[in-house]
Amino acid sequence: EAPSQTPSSFLSASPTETASFSCIDGIAVPVDNNNQVLFPNWTCSGEECPQWPYSFLTGIFDGTVTVTQAPPPFTVLTGPQSIPGTFFASDGNITLECHFNATIYDITPPNITISGIEDRAKLLPTEFAELSISATAVDNVDSSLEVGLYIDSAPFYEGIAPESGRHAIYANSSDSSGNIGLALVIFEILDRELREATITVDSLNCSIIGNYSEIDAVMWLTSSQFDASLIDPETIVMWVIGGDSLALQNRPIFLKNGHLNNDTWILHFISEASDERTTGCPTYLELDGSSENEDFDFIASVYLSTNSGVRRQLETPSTSSSSPPSSSPAAQSSQGPSA
Repeated sequence: EAPSQTPSSFLSASPTETASFSCIDGIAVPVDNNNQVLFPNWTCSGEECPQWPYSFLTGIFDGTVTVTQAPPPFTVLTGPQSIPGTFFASDGNITLECHFNATIYDITPPNITISGIEDRAKLLPTEFAELSISATAVDNVDSSLEVGLYIDSAPFYEGIAPESGRHAIYANSSDSSGNIGLALVIFEILDRELREATITVDSLNCSIIGNYSEIDAVMWLTSSQFDASLIDPETIVMWVIGGDSLALQNRPIFLKNGHLNNDTWILHFISEASDERTTGCPTYLELDGSSENEDFDFIASVYLSTNSGVRRQLETPSTSSSSPPSSSPAAQSSQGPSA
């Protein structure tokens, strides 16, 4: 928080002239991300200039008054520190001085980086236990900072995997000015093998209905690592990330219905209405699910290269012997068994 700036003492002119100069207790100026600041030009004129010295000059001068300052305008200063400053008001006959303190302060929090684990990683307990996870802090003022590293609400210790499910690793650090930096990584611990699948988006509509947001998506799911018929459709969940769909992020969107065509699943998702309005589609989609006998989990993801607003229709992929027929996948999915 910036120090206060309030008027204080007055300095009088010589007996031949009636003038005074009101001073202030201090000027507060924040540094930038490089711990530097150009000291303001308090003696300039124009709408963008502070001009406060002129407002504290009162009385009668014999000539045109010139105000100068020390430190000079645009002097490069670093912080945090407090330095003395002076304003000089002169008409060529008399010179009034106003002395103040300039407080150069820091409002930039440390930049925290968590390394050793990727955001939204999916790992077996043995894989997680082998990771070397750490966090570092870089600050614009302080050269060395302590960083706290936590998993969920407890201190983090290497070599210990949490129970299966979604978890968070977060780090924080505070600099000498009291600014706090934070970083967060979300990950999931699996209780069985993870295999990869491929999703191809056929259509993705992101709408505002009254005061609610909704996502309606149709996509195809295939895999070269397992037989698609082994998938239990009741376990399939879609997640959306990025773009303007913040209201729906990190909320599961469950399968509306699905249809298995040869080795390809045709899937239809409709999100539950969110009372937080959204203005566009996500930039990233992810599907999670399991096999019917739960021997393995699968993950599939796709980046959406365009984000044109509240409604978008993507081009239908070309068909092949292993792809659904060229008739509308959405129509076929509506005929499939409810998931």
